[in-house]
Amino acid sequence: MTVRFGDAMRGYLDVVRSALGAELAGLGQVVVVRDLRGRLRLVIEKRPTPQVTLAELRQRLTETAGPFSGGDPLFGQDLLAPDAIFKSADLYLVEGVSVLERVAMGADWTRPPLPNRTPTPPRATLYGIKGGVGRSLALCVWARHLAKLGKKVLVVDLDLESPGVSSTLLPPEAGTTFGIVDWLVEDAVGCADDELVRQMVASSPLAEGTSGSILVAPCSGGKQDDDSYLAKLSRAYLDLPQTGGGLDSFAARLARMLDRLEAAHRPDVVLLDSRAGLHDVAAVAITRLSAMTFLFAVGTRQTWDGYRMLLSQWQRQPAIGIEVRERLRVVAAQVPETGREAYLRQFEQDAYDLFADTLYEEAPAAQADAFNFDIGASEAPHYRLPIYWSRALQDWNPLTHSVTEDQIQAAFGGFLREATELLLDLGGSSIADNSSGNEVIL
Repeated sequence: MTVRFGDAMRGYLDVVRSALGAELAGLGQVVVVRDLRGRLRLVIEKRPTPQVTLAELRQRLTETAGPFSGGDPLFGQDLLAPDAIFKSADLYLVEGVSVLERVAMGADWTRPPLPNRTPTPPRATLYGIKGGVGRSLALCVWARHLAKLGKKVLVVDLDLESPGVSSTLLPPEAGTTFGIVDWLVEDAVGCADDELVRQMVASSPLAEGTSGSILVAPCSGGKQDDDSYLAKLSRAYLDLPQTGGGLDSFAARLARMLDRLEAAHRPDVVLLDSRAGLHDVAAVAITRLSAMTFLFAVGTRQTWDGYRMLLSQWQRQPAIGIEVRERLRVVAAQVPETGREAYLRQFEQDAYDLFADTLYEEAPAAQADAFNFDIGASEAPHYRLPIYWSRALQDWNPLTHSVTEDQIQAAFGGFLREATELLLDLGGSSIADNSSGNEVIL
């Protein structure tokens, strides 16, 4: 019978697990490495004495992994950089066995947050496991709501492969000279200077008539020829070698860019529009930038299966889940016009089941500090923030059409109120509504 990818790993780990108290005892740290092609190889810290043979273990591992066998075990003393294996930040445990994945993309989902301060100003990531759930529209509405509260809002468009929110917020004549991908390619050669950072941001007319402002950092500068965007994008995700060894990761570079933007433009809050799906950009925005993350969802099996895939990975790596789980909130996006109460009851049950099966802890009732919640707990990550589907806001262009404040509140009121409280609590800010008037000309 052909050995498949997942079966190979499960069988390989079983063999290693049984050997930890036998052939591998006393040999120090043991790591299972899966390479870019999915092949498995054992890396052992210490070489066994001549009296200890691993021939039988090698045979069992080869037979179990089949075509996914990566060869004989390696030993720490034979490696040029053993710390890259035994002290890697990407190590995780699977039932007592250390595993290291060598991947072309997606590693940031399983890496801990960067060693960064609590962000000042507070940051929020808007994310959807599936596209087409109204995430970018919600960001635009929320940005204007915050501006009405007198806040200086910085919107960063991180949907690099499908730019959208920046063109919604900025008319062509108000475009910037540079964008996010420009910073990333210039940073690769040491040219991401202060002048470039200043020219990455433009003011959105969406904030006109408010006591605040909305600054937008787009994916690409609108005042440049865009025929080089794909050439830049293909180089944007690079991990760069550092002088003296090690890598300056894409995540670290993106975090540094965000710090530079915040230092230069001094916003009160930062809204990050993340790419949908399991892309590296989303991984960085959710797990590594210390941002409050709003998970946009609709009540479909595809949505919940997608989120379960993601949260189950953090369940297997508790250190990541613990860092992330308190900064998650579920958004019930596009709640239908009819049958809303029944829809939201089922949505809340599905969201609760998702978290209960993955990130919530099982603990006795007397253990007050356990991370778990009742299904109706409004402070819980699974508790939905509703956004109601609105005919008036379908295909709405905020820069060229007008809607009333009543229409916005009917669709977004609950989300705006609760999301704003959660975000501003991160920075210790207060909410003071300086808004007035009923017509919103956008």
